[in-house]
Amino acid sequence: MENIFKKMKVLVVDDLDAMCSEVSMYLKELGCVQVDCSKDGQQAWQIITEKNKLGDNYDLIISDIKMPVMDGLSLLENLKQLNGTYDIPFLVISTGSELATIMSAIKLGADNYIVKPFTKIELENKIRRIFGMKKHST
Repeated sequence: MENIFKKMKVLVVDDLDAMCSEVSMYLKELGCVQVDCSKDGQQAWQIITEKNKLGDNYDLIISDIKMPVMDGLSLLENLKQLNGTYDIPFLVISTGSELATIMSAIKLGADNYIVKPFTKIELENKIRRIFGMKKHST
């Protein structure tokens, strides 16, 4: 089976350093070539727009919903409105109590969501669904 992760560049957006570190570790273990972290949507948006100007976009953005400065929904909304970034897949991280917010994210164009806490296998399967790959069997 093709390893979709080996060329993937991912931006993880979460105000909790521990969550950013954990997701980054999972992605690196899966084989992602580049994993960057951002502490909030505003910082992420600056990174995304700079990379977009250089024609070097991320392959996937994984973002928490609730963050200070700019939340995940605002980041997603900005992403979907900018030429060159609107088609970057977006995976929302949420808590189980945020169903209405998750539905808002899906309406705004999020490709999938994952509920905290989650395992590396759950993350891998959510990403595989986004990219249309079958579940990894182990």
